[in-house]
Amino acid sequence: MSVQDHISQWLTESAAHLHLNSKPVLRIAATALAALLLLLITFNFLLPSAQVPKFSAYSPPDRIDYGLPVTKNPLSLPPQYHYSPPKDLLIPSSPDGGIAAESRIGKITILFNGKDPTLVRALQTHEDHNRKFGYPLLILRHGLLDGGNLNGIWNKPAYILAALLEESRKPENERLQWLFWHDADTVLLNPSIPIALFLPPLPANSHTLLLLTADPHGLNNGVFLLRVHPWSISLLTAVLAYPTYNPSAELQYRDQSALAIVLNSTSYFRRHWTVVPQRWFNAYAGELEDEYSHKFQVRRGDLLVHFAGCPPDERDTVMGKWLETAGAHLEEWEVPVERTSLPGEVKKFWEEQMVLQQKEGKDEEDTMMKAARMAAVVQGWMQEFGGGMGEEAQRGNETVGRLKKAIEEGEDRIALELVMGELTVDAQPLQKLADQSKAALTKQAHAVIVIAERFLLEHTTEAHKHEAQVVQSMLEKLRELLATEPDNVKLIRTCMEDLKLEANKYANMFPAT
Repeated sequence: MSVQDHISQWLTESAAHLHLNSKPVLRIAATALAALLLLLITFNFLLPSAQVPKFSAYSPPDRIDYGLPVTKNPLSLPPQYHYSPPKDLLIPSSPDGGIAAESRIGKITILFNGKDPTLVRALQTHEDHNRKFGYPLLILRHGLLDGGNLNGIWNKPAYILAALLEESRKPENERLQWLFWHDADTVLLNPSIPIALFLPPLPANSHTLLLLTADPHGLNNGVFLLRVHPWSISLLTAVLAYPTYNPSAELQYRDQSALAIVLNSTSYFRRHWTVVPQRWFNAYAGELEDEYSHKFQVRRGDLLVHFAGCPPDERDTVMGKWLETAGAHLEEWEVPVERTSLPGEVKKFWEEQMVLQQKEGKDEEDTMMKAARMAAVVQGWMQEFGGGMGEEAQRGNETVGRLKKAIEEGEDRIALELVMGELTVDAQPLQKLADQSKAALTKQAHAVIVIAERFLLEHTTEAHKHEAQVVQSMLEKLRELLATEPDNVKLIRTCMEDLKLEANKYANMFPAT
């Protein structure tokens, strides 16, 4: 007997039992319950036979709802935290259960309310690129921050931080590896260029976690690549905190200026970012007819053009012709990546970076050795002269301690040089005493040499030739030290005392006249 036969028999018996019941309401309810149970059981048996394709954890919506509010917000993150490729671009899971390699880079941007049709059109130029390489797109559609020192443009670092935290909470094989931030005023010109082309080669550049560009005004954060990494979370946290803890600081370019300050503030931040050629992914607009007039200017075959600083009331005019160029999908602009100069330029850049890193590593080693010598010298001064100097000695001792700690923790050259500069100032009173002591010692050493030489000239005999040679050898060693290592006070003093001892022993061999 089949399962369906068992169900039918059970329903018949149940129905007969229900007809014996004298209460019509109960009979109706029981019949409805039995029918519902039959439906659920039947559906449960049929459902497993359907083959449901397995996709990764990312489930993009059908389209980007430009300017439309999103009503569902199951997470505490902004409701606009969505991925944009259409359903036919869902990336199948990789064999280990994580997302496929093509989608380990995600794009992220802000488009508030979609009120500016020019920016909406600009963002739409990215769709073919996203579709081709499976890039998920994260869009913020309203402000996260309101009030205090953080509002307006500061939503940008806040949203990037939110995205980093969201990705970091996922298993490593399911999270994005890089975020590609692009301002809304960027027009994608060549969807054939993969963003991965620009990433630093591994493992030699595994320490590089941020790729930025720079223009004549300094660093520009309109388009950049940021690794999903704890360092990046620390960076964005520090950037967001900067105006709160430094309310009087003059930030000419607001979050961009804060980013530049934080990136150069400590060894921890300085070591993990690189400035790359601007044309890679943050080129500026120029004259279409003369694309080689400036190194910052976009050229045919480049990825995108960025209209940094373009006033809102001029966007339609300034960006219009570029939007038309992107929309026309011209072959002269949508050049296959292998026919562009970019692969060769990128390869050459990272090779040069490797040579530069090796040189910087040597410079850091030299600075480390210089710092260690300086700490040892000042510490020696402290032991010899610091006893009666009070606060000056204490300040110098504290700075020596910070320098030694910086050396132990492997701080970079800039950090070491900063502390060494402070120690140079704090140790000036000690150095003055040391210079005076060195001058007195040098004078004394020269006097000992003169006396010893004069005695040897007057009292050298064949019977005491060996002893005279010993004194002469020590005399020459002291003279060489004074000439080649005048700052080596300890060694000069030791050598001088040894010479005095041997000279006295030699002098005692001759009766006083």
